[in-house]
Amino acid sequence: MGPPPAADLPGLLRRFCPGEEPLLLCVDDVHLWDAPSRAVLTSAARHPDPERPIGLLLTTAEHRADEPEFTGLPVVRLGPLDDAAATALLHDLAGAGVDPCVRSELLSEAEGNPAVLAALAQRLTPDELGGHRPLPRPLLDGGALWATFGSRLAPLPNPTRQLLLLAAAAHEPDPGAGGADASLALARHETAHGDFERARTLLLYGKWLRRRRRPAEAKSRLRDALVAFERCGAPAWAEQTRGELRATGDASAPAPAGALARLTPQQLRIARCVAEGATNREVALSLSVSPRTVDHHLRNVFALLGVRSRTELSRLLHRAEGDGAGH
Repeated sequence: MGPPPAADLPGLLRRFCPGEEPLLLCVDDVHLWDAPSRAVLTSAARHPDPERPIGLLLTTAEHRADEPEFTGLPVVRLGPLDDAAATALLHDLAGAGVDPCVRSELLSEAEGNPAVLAALAQRLTPDELGGHRPLPRPLLDGGALWATFGSRLAPLPNPTRQLLLLAAAAHEPDPGAGGADASLALARHETAHGDFERARTLLLYGKWLRRRRRPAEAKSRLRDALVAFERCGAPAWAEQTRGELRATGDASAPAPAGALARLTPQQLRIARCVAEGATNREVALSLSVSPRTVDHHLRNVFALLGVRSRTELSRLLHRAEGDGAGH
């Protein structure tokens, strides 16, 4: 069934939205609609309904706004927020207690994007916003990026999402910021349940960190990748990972022994962080996952290893990995 004649659109709106109060119809990405539907919408926008105030708000890609079908319609071109508008938005989001230096850095990081500015304001604590504590680095971590832009990536196939995120990390000019994209890719694997894909992402991230002279962080990711590849039965990938580990100065990275072999790479990573004294919130920030995810994994770790406290976990982990290192 084709679209109704343009003259019928106000009638349809009155039928499905009865009443006499003004009505605003918002249509997003109208350039993606078929030509007959666009013709109905633009014609209705040009010819107001005499019986009821009905407004149409149509959004389109900037390069399509000058096409003949939109001729005669008022056009408002939306760009990034200027400093005054961004400052006002930040005031609404975080109040008047934002330190001037912090405000300047947040405006610079957001580059006029209101969604990014909102994500930054929500992520920071009052002490950080007030300049009483150092800001986290990078300012936008994987969790904040996903909360802001994840809905745009969610419909894509998992391999495509990972490729885009890792490509973004590889081309990030700021070495401290690109890791957020790779961390985000790792966080998404937690819901995709792809052990091999996660291991490959860890390997690529480890390479990225090593080439940016961050060997300690690279070793941690590469060790997890090696464990995962060995469990997946991927010897060629495991050998490639060992080569990357040797390049960091770590000649050997034995697989977990004994009870630790029951843990998944993510569980083992969380267990190691906890054994070093990190809180659940600190582990979550480090791995770009939620504290609830950390708590879920940690409860499973306790059950699998038969421990009841963080102290017991730390002792078991240090004993098991110490024994493995001595072999």
